[in-house]
Amino acid sequence: MLHDEAELAQRARELSAQLGRPVAGFDAQIAIPAESGYEVRDWTYVRHNGSRLSVSVAITAVRQNGNEPTGYLAVATDQTDNLRAAGLEMARRVAEASSQNKSEFLSRVSNDLRTPLNAMLGFAQLLAMDTREPLTKVQRDRVALIESAGWHLVRLIDDVLDLSRIDSGQSRVTMEAVELVPAINDAARLVAGQAAQRGVTIAHPLATDAGTLNVFAWADRTRLIQVLVNLLSNAVKYNVQSGQVTVRIDATDPEKLAVAISDTGHGMSPEQLKRMFEPFDRLGMESSEIPGTGIGLVIVRRLLELMDGGIEVYSKVGAGTRMTVRVRRSAKAEMPLQATAAPVGLAHSADGPLDVVCIEDNAVNSALIEQIFALRPGWRLHVANTRDQGMAMIRRLRPQLVMLDLHLPDGSGLTVLETMRQDANLKSTPVIVVSADATSASSRAALDAGARAFLSKPIQIAQALVAIDAAASAS
Repeated sequence: MLHDEAELAQRARELSAQLGRPVAGFDAQIAIPAESGYEVRDWTYVRHNGSRLSVSVAITAVRQNGNEPTGYLAVATDQTDNLRAAGLEMARRVAEASSQNKSEFLSRVSNDLRTPLNAMLGFAQLLAMDTREPLTKVQRDRVALIESAGWHLVRLIDDVLDLSRIDSGQSRVTMEAVELVPAINDAARLVAGQAAQRGVTIAHPLATDAGTLNVFAWADRTRLIQVLVNLLSNAVKYNVQSGQVTVRIDATDPEKLAVAISDTGHGMSPEQLKRMFEPFDRLGMESSEIPGTGIGLVIVRRLLELMDGGIEVYSKVGAGTRMTVRVRRSAKAEMPLQATAAPVGLAHSADGPLDVVCIEDNAVNSALIEQIFALRPGWRLHVANTRDQGMAMIRRLRPQLVMLDLHLPDGSGLTVLETMRQDANLKSTPVIVVSADATSASSRAALDAGARAFLSKPIQIAQALVAIDAAASAS
C-alpha cells in the first residue's frame, strides 16, 4: 500500500533472477530478511495525495526458537533532510571543483599569454633604449604605442586573475596591526610617477600630523596598500591636468578608521555611480586615452570586504569625486616583527667577466635575456634549456649569478634553488627568478627558497638591470 508499484515490481524481477524462484508483491520486501535475517534498502513511499517520500527501510525477521519467521519488523526513516544535505554537499563540491578548474585555466592562460608578451614588450623596450642605432621620432612613437598596448594587456591579465582568486576564495588575507600613515605614504610613492606625468599634486598626511600619530588599522598590509594604490591611481588618471588629490584620515570613530581620497576631476553622474562596481564597465571611458580595465574598483570592494571593511563613494559632475575607505581599527598599536633576510654574497674571485647561467626553455625569451646582458658587457652569458642541463652547467662554471625560469620541461626551477642551497659551493650564489607565473604565491615561494629577486614576465628591463647591477656591485 505504501510502495511505488513500479519500484516494487522492478525489485521483484531482480530477486526472481537472483534467487531462482518467482518473487512478487510483498515477497519482494521480505525475501532477503527471510533468508539472512535483515535487509536495509532505500524505497519510495507514495502518500495518499500522490506526493513521494524517500525512505531508508530496515526489515528484520522475527523468529521464535530459531524456526521460520513469525513476522517482520520494519523501521522506515525519512531521508528528505539527508538527501537535501547530500545534494547541497554535492553542489558545493561541484562549485569548488568548477572554481578550482577556472582558476587553474586562468593561471595557464596567464602563463601562455605572458610568455609571448615578454618577447614583444622586451624587444620593444630594447628598441627604445638603443643608443647605438637610435630610432627616429616616428619609430619611437610607434614603439611607445606597442608598449602601451602590451602593458595594458598585462594589467588586464593581472586584474582578471586577481578577481578570479578573490571570487573563488583562494585569495587570503593576513590580518595585522598596520600603521596607517606609512601605508598611505607607500601607496602615494607608488603612484608618484604617474601623478608627475599629469602634473597632479597628492597631498597626504604625515606621521607627525596631529591625530595621525600611531594610528593603526587591523588589515592585511599588502592588500590595504593595493586598495590605496588603486584609488590613488584612479584619482590621478581621472583628474584634470595639474589637478589635486587629497588624502585625509578620520580617526574619531573608536571602532573604524576612514581614509578619504578626494580629487578635483570631472566627477560622475548618478547613473555612472550606480554602475561603478560592475566588472569591465568603464563608465563611458572605453574610447578615451586613459588606460584601464574596469575591474580595479570591483577588486577594491572585494578586498575590503575580506578585511571586514567597506568603501563609500560621493561624486558630483563638475565637483570631483571622494572615495572613503573604512577599515577596522586595531586594538593594539603594535607592528608584527618582520624577518629580514641576510644579504646574499657573490662567490667570485676570478678577474675578467662575471659568469651568469640562464636556465630558460623558450628560445625567444633566451634571445631577450642575451640582448639584456648585451647592455652589460661585464657579464658572460651561458644558456641552458632544461633544469638538469642548467644544474650541470652551474656546478661546472660556478657562476656569479643564475637567471632561472620556474616552469621547465623537466621539472620545477625551484628544485634548482633547493639543490644550490644544499651545496656548500653554490649556496651563496645569487639567483634571480624570471617567470611568467606572476602570482604572489609563486613569488613568495621563490624568495622563501632563496632567490635574490623575482622578475615577472613580461620583464621590465630597467628593473632587471637594477637587479643585475646589484649582483655585479657585490662582486
